[in-house]
Amino acid sequence: MVGDFSDDYEVGYGKPPKSAQFKPGKSGNPKGRPKGSLDFKTHVQEMLSRQVTITDGGKRRRISALEA
Repeated sequence: MVGDFSDDYEVGYGKPPKSAQFKPGKSGNPKGRPKGSLDFKTHVQEMLSRQVTITDGGKRRRISALEA
């Protein structure tokens, strides 16, 4: 075999050589999405659940933006 592979690990589809695998604690996309950032779906849900004040028949009511 080429390199320093042990005989008990088979290299193939979906099984990269140990030297090419990500090290523990390291990401495959280090400059990816920051932790805590909101995706589009979460952002829209937040906006629609926000409370708004409307006037209904002369009375003021607080309802969600989705209901309004």
